[in-house]
Amino acid sequence: MFFAAFSMPGGMPSYFSSTPSPTEDGTLAFPGVAVWLACTPLILALAFMTGCKDTAANDLAEVAVLKAQGCSAEVGGFVAHILFMVGVFAWGWGITCLGGALGYAADLSGTIGLTAVVGTLVYMAKVKDGITGLPGFAGAPLPVAILFTLFATVLNINAVLATIDGSISIKFWLVEAVAVAIPQLLGYNIRKTGYAIAPVPKGAAVKPPPTKSPAARAAKSPKKR
Repeated sequence: MFFAAFSMPGGMPSYFSSTPSPTEDGTLAFPGVAVWLACTPLILALAFMTGCKDTAANDLAEVAVLKAQGCSAEVGGFVAHILFMVGVFAWGWGITCLGGALGYAADLSGTIGLTAVVGTLVYMAKVKDGITGLPGFAGAPLPVAILFTLFATVLNINAVLATIDGSISIKFWLVEAVAVAIPQLLGYNIRKTGYAIAPVPKGAAVKPPPTKSPAARAAKSPKKR
């Protein structure tokens, strides 16, 4: 089988092993806990994806340097899109860790995580709009999108062959379907309300740090003998 060529020496990896990965000295640290704590990027991902518009508006309105310049609704929407994509990549990271916690080997865990990210890239490339509805933004540069899609395709072919071989079951595909669907659903929810944020009015100019007068600097400088 195709996937067998990439297995570790000594036999195929155990796809459904529930034993946490051992540390380098062969002992188990925090068995059954550490593997799940490694999935905390999922929390970060959900925070970025669900709160991207509010975060963009708050930051642009509260950070002094940004507030001084103000921001249009459209530029703020672009910032929100970037924050959402940070969440998408954090989601792929967390889902990969979740695959490991569920007992999948590295190649299968990576398949789930990468496919979750590629699903968003493919959507933007197809509709020529951002995942949050940003008009005319097709996402990652075409070579990057093609490369990621190629990698995800190879990994999913590997998973299909593993399914035919009986090494994995439908459970794997259910996890992958949920991993792909969550960013899509959250993006759809944002698109319903519009990609743009409320315009941030231009605030008071940021005052430069106080500087000493030439006379004060001269008085403080050491006198030449």
